[in-house]
Amino acid sequence: MEDELENAKIKTEGLQRFIDKVKQVTRPNTLTAEEMEEYFQEHISKKPFLKAKTA
Repeated sequence: MEDELENAKIKTEGLQRFIDKVKQVTRPNTLTAEEMEEYFQEHISKKPFLKAKTA
């Protein structure tokens, strides 16, 4: 019984490490230069710039 509990604990810890690695990819705390460039190209550069009104 104790062996089964220990095996379950080891599997759970391994699964938690996997989940933590997936979270690093799906919810990053920092952005790389490449990720920022990709976001800029896809979202920012395609929007028209606002033109200042002259009076």
